[in-house]
Amino acid sequence: MKEFTKDELRKALDSKADQAQELMNDPAKWERFKTRFEAFLLKTTGNPVLSEVYDKLVTMLDLTDSYIKKEYTGIQPGTVTTFLCVLIYIISPFDLIPDVIPITGYTDDATMIIHVLKSGAEMDLRKYREWKDTKAKWSGES
Repeated sequence: MKEFTKDELRKALDSKADQAQELMNDPAKWERFKTRFEAFLLKTTGNPVLSEVYDKLVTMLDLTDSYIKKEYTGIQPGTVTTFLCVLIYIISPFDLIPDVIPITGYTDDATMIIHVLKSGAEMDLRKYREWKDTKAKWSGES
């Protein structure tokens, strides 16, 4: 398996920053992207490479959606932008290893997710889950 440098990963993420800002500023575009991403999640359920990070990926999408809808603001905007860059990167056909390569094509995607989480973002996902659980508890949802 190819190892990626932090610089390679950062450059790949940074290449998605303009698109991330566009999605954050246009609710209609965000909804179309979210629908596309949810289809990707369905298609990759059970993928052996993404299985370890699948739940975190779903939480990133959910957190980003809550932030864009101004429901959840307990996070730095830059972190949300980074999450959005990851989401864009993952479904982009132009990444470090093309996804069309069976199984191996998703190793760069999993590496990207792990890289971002190790940079401190995993705590943000945990805080979001706690917020969401508390909100559900108080609203009577289970």
